[in-house]
Amino acid sequence: MRHAGLIRLLGLGLVALLLAGCGFRPAGTLQASGLAGTRVIDVAGQSELARALSRRLDLYGVPEPAADMGAERVLRLIGEDFERRQVTVTDGALTAEYELIGRARFELLGADGRTLIEPRTIRADAIYRRDRANLLGSSEEERRLREEIREDLVARILSAVSVVAGSSGGSASPAPADADAEADAEES
Repeated sequence: MRHAGLIRLLGLGLVALLLAGCGFRPAGTLQASGLAGTRVIDVAGQSELARALSRRLDLYGVPEPAADMGAERVLRLIGEDFERRQVTVTDGALTAEYELIGRARFELLGADGRTLIEPRTIRADAIYRRDRANLLGSSEEERRLREEIREDLVARILSAVSVVAGSSGGSASPAPADADAEADAEES
């Protein structure tokens, strides 16, 4: 009985080692090594997206290059905006649901100033119900959704940087214009 449990445990350990050795990673995980040497520059000013990107890089254990040191890549955040649109209305002509859309525009430059990712805009959205009886709860839900959308934008940006940086160790050719479509297809 004890031997069966021990054999099962050893078998599970062997499978884990084989998966780790072949480079398997669960979907949605990034290679933090592909992000090393990336400096984030917020062109538009002090945006929440820039702070979220810096926090995520810190979370991955990726130090930002010192100001006096050269960076392998420069991630330029060109802009971030949110839009709220009506999706459905009640029979009394009141808004029942809103769509919250977040957009981020960025580009990635190499250490030599060469464009690695052309300026592109990415988008994430969510729909939420407006509760007329609980307006405070609705505004809190909108604030929470903004944070979730921003985190989704951060993940997509870092994924694009990681793919480009990992494809040739930082000396990547410019990403194709249809890379957004490919990234969206992978996200779906």
